[in-house]
Amino acid sequence: MSGTRSLVITDDPALAGLLGDSEGVNHTQWQKDSPKFHNRYFYGPDTIKFVTRSVFEIMQRLHAGETKGDPSLLLDIFFVPTDDGPIESRKKPELGKPDISAESPPPPPLPKPKRFSLESVKGGFVLKPGNAQFDSLPAKLRIEAGYGVRRGNSIRRWASDDFSFIRSPLHQEPKANGVTVTREDGNIMELEIRKPDFLFGISGFDTKRDLVVRASEMKGENETDV
Repeated sequence: MSGTRSLVITDDPALAGLLGDSEGVNHTQWQKDSPKFHNRYFYGPDTIKFVTRSVFEIMQRLHAGETKGDPSLLLDIFFVPTDDGPIESRKKPELGKPDISAESPPPPPLPKPKRFSLESVKGGFVLKPGNAQFDSLPAKLRIEAGYGVRRGNSIRRWASDDFSFIRSPLHQEPKANGVTVTREDGNIMELEIRKPDFLFGISGFDTKRDLVVRASEMKGENETDV
């Protein structure tokens, strides 16, 4: 369809194998008469047709939804009386004025109070107090980090070649205030918060990669992600 670019990704192993077997020698077309494909699959040709037309069929349905007629569009100019009475015309709101006829959505819920916040800075992150106070001090926090990955959990897929909190070029920046590091192990760091106006940060990460950082409050055997 004109004006549309699409990318179809086949993740299912069985379907990917079917399409691979139907490729020609130059790998540019799916061919139902390919030697590796012919008479090997039930509904093989229909499956190829389904995949090749999938984007077109989706766009056809989306385009059809956009071109449905509006029976009230020209009621101010042309109209025919009906037994049910005239159809009220739809008034468009004036420019610069809100449409008060539409129902206002409910207000969003208030944000959950946070005892600390993580802010992203170039090459690292900064830990600061949130909009709520800790129940008591000192409080214990755990910080975990990893570089973004296409699939899977970025923190779990951390590798020692990525970085280590105790290895250069990573360093504490800005200068810590009211925070003591109690444990450093690869991509895991445990902190003890001693002051309500605490400040802690780490810099030196690769600026060409996406950094994912998670902080959680440690309470005995339980942890609270924030």
